[in-house]
Amino acid sequence: MQVKLPWKETSLELEVPDTWLLVTPEPAIEPLRKEKTEDAIVEDAMRNPHGGKPIRTNQLTGKKIVIVVDDNTRPTQAHKFFHLVMEALIAAGAAMENIVVVSALGIHTPMTETDMAEKIGAHNLSGLFWENHDAFDESVNAFFGETGRGTPVYLNRHLKDADYVVLIGLIEPHFMAGFGGGMKNILPGLASAETIGKHHEMRGQFPAGPQTGRRGHGLLAGG
Repeated sequence: MQVKLPWKETSLELEVPDTWLLVTPEPAIEPLRKEKTEDAIVEDAMRNPHGGKPIRTNQLTGKKIVIVVDDNTRPTQAHKFFHLVMEALIAAGAAMENIVVVSALGIHTPMTETDMAEKIGAHNLSGLFWENHDAFDESVNAFFGETGRGTPVYLNRHLKDADYVVLIGLIEPHFMAGFGGGMKNILPGLASAETIGKHHEMRGQFPAGPQTGRRGHGLLAGG
């Protein structure tokens, strides 16, 4: 029996035994209405952000802007809306030369220029300075203090003197941490290997762990 699965912009065809019972899940929510384009949906969300104010309402003239994007192990289609983020930043007074894009690698493999162009769009990448986070290079990570659990917090140096930080990524289920994304673009995304290692030790401490990831403390244990 042939099964076709979506994969990036294409699909994968698999051969499975005819004796298998295949169950296709139905969408749990109503699909987005087609009256709005993807750009319009993102623009609406940016005009009415939850718990914050729109990017355009900030005064960013002469300010250092750090845009953090999740790496290519995450399926965020940032190339579809990155231009809208840039337009909002420029409208708020930001200058291209004051913007740096950093990949939230954690301890993952560095992204190539092709990877980054695929992530945020080649047309968006043109003229922007970007670099991979390096969790293993002490010189590129700054000390921010220590948590109440005794974890030393070393994060990418660009965060130390940033005036405005934009996180781009997705929030998705995580088999050990409950969720991935959000502020995890900062830690572990832009943390040093030492900080990540210490933070991940909580996986072995109650109540963290795969079986209790839904609990509050367990949510902090993942990467």
